[in-house]
Amino acid sequence: MGALVLSSPRPAAAAAGLLPGDIVTAVGTTVIDATHPLDPTVLGLAPGQEVTLTVYSNGKAKTVQLTVGSG
Repeated sequence: MGALVLSSPRPAAAAAGLLPGDIVTAVGTTVIDATHPLDPTVLGLAPGQEVTLTVYSNGKAKTVQLTVGSG
């Protein structure tokens, strides 16, 4: 499971290193799935909050730090 990055990510995500084709598999310790979609509001994240994303990219798992945006 996870959330596929389909197009160019927003500036904060791009700065964190996310690329189209990457799959975000977790935000912090929360696994991204049908019950926990990649939605800052649903995940209880606030603008300006720093989070760690687990991402599957180019056949490898990696983590990136991201500051949640305001929109």
